[in-house]
Amino acid sequence: MTTVSYKEFWSVKKMKKMKRLNRKGVTLIELLVALVITGMVAAGIYQVFIAQSKAYTVQDQVTEVQQSVRSAMEILLRTSEWPGMTTTILYLRLPLTAPSPISAITPLR
Repeated sequence: MTTVSYKEFWSVKKMKKMKRLNRKGVTLIELLVALVITGMVAAGIYQVFIAQSKAYTVQDQVTEVQQSVRSAMEILLRTSEWPGMTTTILYLRLPLTAPSPISAITPLR
């Protein structure tokens, strides 16, 4: 068993403490890697947000066209029920991109 003097003990302890103090920060490489990862995650979240925004806009437009068609059908059915008018059966042709609700309605001949 070797004996260590008081002075040697404290110098070794001081050196260990200095090594620990030097390890407390982050290196520039670690900081850059964290920044790149954060940027990639933010870009992914942004892409999802843009896709959802476009999907919402399209769905809102589809809903608006459907509501316009319903209104037009209701008006046509009410006007065809007036006395003296014959009731016509209407078929609804809805293409994927209807320019207007009126052009999508065609009567049966």
